[in-house]
Amino acid sequence: MTKKFELTENKKNWEGVSLYQIKACKAFTANSGVEVSEGELGGWIEKEENLSQEGKAWIWDDAKVWGSAEISKNAEIYGNAEIFGAAKISGNAKISGDTKISGNAIVCGNSEIYGDVEISGSAKISGNAEIYGKAKISGNAQIYGDAIVCDSAKVFGVAKVFGDAKVYDNAIVCGNSEIYGNAKVWEDAQISGNAKVWGDANIFDNAKILGYSKIYGSAKIYDNAKILGYSEISGNAKIVGNAYITGNAKVFDNTIICDNAIIRDNAYIAGNAIVWDSAEIFDSAKIYGEVKIGGNAKIGEDAEISSPEDLLTVTPVGKYKMPITFFKTKNDLIKISYNWEIYTLEKFDSVMSDWIEKEKKVVKAAIELAKLQIKI
Repeated sequence: MTKKFELTENKKNWEGVSLYQIKACKAFTANSGVEVSEGELGGWIEKEENLSQEGKAWIWDDAKVWGSAEISKNAEIYGNAEIFGAAKISGNAKISGDTKISGNAIVCGNSEIYGDVEISGSAKISGNAEIYGKAKISGNAQIYGDAIVCDSAKVFGVAKVFGDAKVYDNAIVCGNSEIYGNAKVWEDAQISGNAKVWGDANIFDNAKILGYSKIYGSAKIYDNAKILGYSEISGNAKIVGNAYITGNAKVFDNTIICDNAIIRDNAYIAGNAIVWDSAEIFDSAKIYGEVKIGGNAKIGEDAEISSPEDLLTVTPVGKYKMPITFFKTKNDLIKISYNWEIYTLEKFDSVMSDWIEKEKKVVKAAIELAKLQIKI
C-alpha cells in the first residue's frame, strides 16, 4: 500500500523536539474537500506515528504535532496549532489557529477548534462541539453535542457541556457541573460544584451557581446573584441583584427575586411573586400568586401567602427598632416575625414585657390592623 505521507529532511527544533515537515506521497481529498496533491508539503510532526497513514487526516501550514499525540481518521490540523502530549485527534475534527492541545486530551467527532484555544488534561471534545476564541478546556471536562465554548471561557474539572449549550465571554464552568440543552453561561458567570443548568436557562453577569443547584426552564440568573445548596430555579424566574438562594429553596414560574433578598431552607416561591430589598423567606414558607414582599420583612416557619392581604409589615417598631411582619400560615393563623424570631400573637406579649408603653401601643395597634387585613 502506498504511504499517504513521508517525513522530509526539512527540520526545525520546537520545544526541545526535532520536528520534520511532511510530504504527501499520493494525491487525495481531505474530508473538508481540500485537495492534497502528490508531493505537497504539509505541517510538522516529530515521528511518523503522530499522523495516521490511513484515512484522510492531514496537517497543513505551520501546525505541529509531537510527543505521543496521534492525528487519525479524517481529522484536519491547520494554522499554528500545536498538538502534543498523548492527545488524540480523530473523527472529522478540525483544529486551526493557535490552538494548543496536550495531555491526554481527545478531540473527535465533527468538533471544530480554532483561535487561541488551550485543551489539556484528559479533556474530551466530540460531537459537533465548537471551541474557539481563547477558551481553555482542562481536567476531565467533556464538551460534546452541538455545544459551543468560546471567547475566554474556561471549562475544567469533570464538568460537561453538551447539547446546544453555549459557554462564552469569561464564564467558568468547573467541578462536576453540567450545562446542556439550550442553556447559556456567559460574561463572568461561574458554574461549579454539582450544579446543573439546562433548558433555556441564561446565566450571566457575575452570577454564581454552585452546590447541587438546578437551573432550568427559561430562568435567568444575573448581576451578582448566588444560587447554592440544593436550590431549584425554573420557569421564567429571574434572580438578580445580590439575591441569595440556598438550602432546598424552590423558585418557579414568573417570580422575581432581587436586591439583597434571601430565600433559604425549604422556602417555596412561585406564581408572579416578587421578593426584593432585604426581605428574607425561610423555613417552609410558601409564597405564590401576586404577592410582593420587600423592605426588611422576615417570613418563615409555616407561612403560606398567596395574596397581598396575607401579610403586613410595619417598620421600625419596638425596643429593637426592627420591622415587624404579620403573615398568614397554612393553618389559617396569624404569626409574627420580629428580630429573626417567629411568634404567635399570644406569645408576642412576653416579647414586649420590658418595652416602654409607647412601643407596646404601636405594636398593639399593628396587631389589630393585621387582624382586620389578614383573612383567616
